[in-house]
Amino acid sequence: KGDVVRVQHEGRWFHGRLLSGILSGQSQCAVHVEELGENREMSLDECMPYFRVGETVAIRASLEVLGEREGTICGDLDGDGKYEVEMARSQRRRICAKHLARRMRVSPSRLLERYSNPLKALRFSEEEARQVGDILGLEEDDVLIGDKATLPEVQRRMATSTGVIHLATHGLVDPQVGGRSGVALCGSSHGEAILTAHAVASMECMLQSPLVVLSACDSGRGEEFAEGVLGLARAFTMAGADSVVMSLWEVDDHATQRLMKLFYETWLEVEDADGAEADGAEADGADGEAKQVLRVKCSVVEAWTEAVRSWLTIHSDPERHLRARAYELLGMEITTGNDLSKEDLSKACYKAYVAQEKGSQLGDELLDVSKDLSEEDLSHEKSKYCHPLYWAAFGVVGV
Repeated sequence: KGDVVRVQHEGRWFHGRLLSGILSGQSQCAVHVEELGENREMSLDECMPYFRVGETVAIRASLEVLGEREGTICGDLDGDGKYEVEMARSQRRRICAKHLARRMRVSPSRLLERYSNPLKALRFSEEEARQVGDILGLEEDDVLIGDKATLPEVQRRMATSTGVIHLATHGLVDPQVGGRSGVALCGSSHGEAILTAHAVASMECMLQSPLVVLSACDSGRGEEFAEGVLGLARAFTMAGADSVVMSLWEVDDHATQRLMKLFYETWLEVEDADGAEADGAEADGADGEAKQVLRVKCSVVEAWTEAVRSWLTIHSDPERHLRARAYELLGMEITTGNDLSKEDLSKACYKAYVAQEKGSQLGDELLDVSKDLSEEDLSHEKSKYCHPLYWAAFGVVGV
């Protein structure tokens, strides 16, 4: 149960996952076909073992060549159910998949060593989730943090959501079985806490979300095969998401939190609802203020590209950017601001923050700028965040 096999459908080979174990003498098996998102009853004759290119395999004794019983997969499965195998001392041969055996097997329940211990808390992921929620105009209960972010609750909300799905957490990747890759949620065990690619691809209803953001390490990685990468990002695409933002390596927690905030501010803007002036009181909120709505300024790909450009501009000279931002927030002329030291400008931003209403967007920005200006390593030289390690891991799949 849980092993990946290749199944043939309409002349093509697809990836299937066994939904139950196979007993001796059994001729049928239940398989979930990943690419089709369907469960099917199939004959065992229609199922072939799955091997990745580059994987070492053992060959049945009856088919050994010149005493060799080991080879390397160097070509994908062909229409006759054969793999191309390269032998150490002889030429390549095409051998039926059922005559090959994997040299090493990994139990479906086994965790990768990196995640065999309790996961450490991500210092900035909670702040990231709250910031994204504020930008999207969500109520506090709509942002699942800590113990609220359980696997059943996240799956329930994903199934009914028509908005953005943003997951800021730990990511884990299984390069041998991509369907086991996923992200960590709240739970007492691996099975109860991991949202896997297999679970996403197997959802009963298609997602209605325009964007899924996988703000986690390795969220775009998975099992590599001829047709691409099978992992969490691909699973969300198969499940119906229009666009997916994912990462290709371990990402910095703090840098990711800032980059995500910059992306959403680039992608969305707040404006008064259409017809607010004409409709008068009907367009007003309970406090008499006009209703506001979020507007998408550009495509996700364009927004991400522009966000990265802004990121590099900001961190190529961080103090200059922060000074300019502080002047703008404080309503000061730049010439006046230049008379202030970095420390005095930080204090001025903090004093203005204290005077703001708690939870206001202006107050939060003033506090952020004040903290950034007080960093000891801030200088006119390039910030460490200009290095591709901090921003180039993320990419966009979709439109």
